[in-house]
Amino acid sequence: MNKMDLKQFFITILLSIVMFAIYLVGILPVFANQQLSIVFHAGITALVCGPVFVLMLAKSKAPGTLFIFSALFALFYLAVGNAYLCVFMLVVGFVCELAMLKGGYASKIRPVLPYFLVWAAVGLKNIFMFGLFRDAVLETYLKTGMDEQAAQAAIQNASSVVMSVPLNLAGLAMVAIGASLGCWIGRKALEKHFFSAGVAASDER
Repeated sequence: MNKMDLKQFFITILLSIVMFAIYLVGILPVFANQQLSIVFHAGITALVCGPVFVLMLAKSKAPGTLFIFSALFALFYLAVGNAYLCVFMLVVGFVCELAMLKGGYASKIRPVLPYFLVWAAVGLKNIFMFGLFRDAVLETYLKTGMDEQAAQAAIQNASSVVMSVPLNLAGLAMVAIGASLGCWIGRKALEKHFFSAGVAASDER
């Protein structure tokens, strides 16, 4: 099992930041509509980021790559003051690494599973917060200047959407499709374009 070297570490961070930036940009079109965000945001992001993810694994097949990818989200949530989501994404990163044990980084197929897990976790983060840590959500609303009654009403209204089973199942289906198709497109791009352009070496297949 190869250990991650310094070059792989920085490449992993760089490409993870690229995917995170795509995720943030993708929020803008659906920011005002929670239903659209739940159903489409994570799935479409998984599709668009697929080639970047495949390139990242081609450049770094060392254990820890997927943990770093997930940890970037964890650091973001910590920076905005949400320690619960920080821990959540760190646990997701650990699970992703477990999924890649015993040859996962050498496989062309198995990385799709942890890739799906990361984006599924991102898509379901509000269920995690509203379902398990509603008091923390209330505290966040109160910090915006709302009185407690208005905050409770806002949380109740948001919960009816965030906790919707049909919407979240549709979102998971979109993530599964986006992750699978994105990785497939990424693999094709790797073989047809990245190798010939010298972005990735042919021995990184």
